[in-house]
Amino acid sequence: VTPPDRSSVAVLHRSRVVATLYNHAFHQIVSLDASGFISVWEVASGSQCFTFKVLDNKARDAGEEVTSACFDAAGRTLLLGFAQGGVQSYNFNTGESANFTAAPSGTGVAAMVAGFCDKHANHRVYIAEFEPLMW
Repeated sequence: VTPPDRSSVAVLHRSRVVATLYNHAFHQIVSLDASGFISVWEVASGSQCFTFKVLDNKARDAGEEVTSACFDAAGRTLLLGFAQGGVQSYNFNTGESANFTAAPSGTGVAAMVAGFCDKHANHRVYIAEFEPLMW
């Protein structure tokens, strides 16, 4: 794959991109940057559907940043991991924030992945912190 000429590419994120996800429920691509800016793209056309922010200026000024992201197994909840520790969930359809879970050690969230076990009908999200801890 040959990348496009940089002079013809629009600037779509405000800081480094930390995740690019595919949402199987809505057939969309989601890209997120460290400043909490999220872009949603249609797979079929490649066009940008909408954008939104999850971090306000106060949080960014305090050093907070998004470090990781994943969807739940159903693709309806967007989970974001943060540098200062913790995971915030968002209803992907409405963009409303839901639950916040603090990281046990208080360190930042390095990576997340959702899983589903058919045998037990369990939905789980596995979270790795920057410290050697997984929960």
